[in-house]
Amino acid sequence: FIIEDDPEMLDWIKEYLIRAGHVIVGEETTRDGAIEATTRFEKMGVQVAIIDGNLTADDASGYDGQVILEAVRDNAPKVITVGMSGSEKGVPGTDLNLGKDRMRELGTEVTKL
Repeated sequence: FIIEDDPEMLDWIKEYLIRAGHVIVGEETTRDGAIEATTRFEKMGVQVAIIDGNLTADDASGYDGQVILEAVRDNAPKVITVGMSGSEKGVPGTDLNLGKDRMRELGTEVTKL
């Protein structure tokens, strides 16, 4: 499952995951949509959630990613989380924290999980 607000980044993330043989079961582009989606992760068969740290325009605080991560932990604790943010701190607390500068490694890294 991919949570990313930038359409171009979303396309790149999907491409790298699909090339590595992964199936994408859903995507969300907003914090509220992502939080709601976490309540359906088990039913959807989500195993890994890719979380962008910042989904709100002009906000680079990382708050969005933290709130979404908390929702995943509360609603789908078995789902593995991958932080995929452009900020240096990424998404603290995720199982794997990759910066967008390492996006090319995403498919391989998710396979290792």
